[in-house]
Amino acid sequence: MRYSVSLTFMVSALLVVPMLFAAAQKVNSITDAVAQLPTCAVSVLFLVKSTPEYVRLTWVLLGLSTFVVAARLTYKFFSSTQLGLDDLFTFLAYVAVLPSFIINLVGLVPAGLGKDIWTLTPSQIESFGYWFYLLEPVYFVQMGLVKMAILCFYMRIFDRAGLGKLLWGTVAFNATNTVAFLLVGIFQCTPISFYWTRWDGEKQGTCVNINAVAWANAIISIVLDLWMLYLPLSRIRTLNLHWWKKLAVTLMFCVGTL
Repeated sequence: MRYSVSLTFMVSALLVVPMLFAAAQKVNSITDAVAQLPTCAVSVLFLVKSTPEYVRLTWVLLGLSTFVVAARLTYKFFSSTQLGLDDLFTFLAYVAVLPSFIINLVGLVPAGLGKDIWTLTPSQIESFGYWFYLLEPVYFVQMGLVKMAILCFYMRIFDRAGLGKLLWGTVAFNATNTVAFLLVGIFQCTPISFYWTRWDGEKQGTCVNINAVAWANAIISIVLDLWMLYLPLSRIRTLNLHWWKKLAVTLMFCVGTL
């Protein structure tokens, strides 16, 4: 009879997900969990404290980004060097970072980022999915703008070195790739709200294979980064410089691009 009751509890908990989350929130310690719940539920019920380090890191990275972009644009403005498209896309990339900063601190952290999922309320889980959904398209835009800034910088240096057509072709590919993944990120689920409401298994909808999208974006991004690194390196060997100066320039482009 005792085992029958335990089995009934397990099946009921799995079928009614919100009730399981509500029960998990009342657990104050692992000892209480062992006393109140069967083994199968206790095995996945553990608490993880939030990570304030993530919040501090977010502020530090925003501060560094602000300093670097402000220093670059200030120098360009007060020097004889004219502002170019690379400066414009650098600024746009910085502007695109601000929404992700707000989403992280205003949305994801209050929704439970850094906490075990079993300690969250159903509304927090849904809120987390909503804010994470907003973060994905912003990420694709950020990566596209950063690559565009680097490509425009290459154009200022290597346009006369026979790389003009290759650079423009890369710009077109990067723009197309960014728009494509942006649209996929926005319309990956039908209806769109199914992205952050499907967690309980009670809503109706469809989504594309998120893992396939992530892998495709990662592979294309890496290949494009390597191609963008190859373009300037292919011309450095033709420069009339000592070998160690060529090595220094190569390392500079490697660090800057990667």
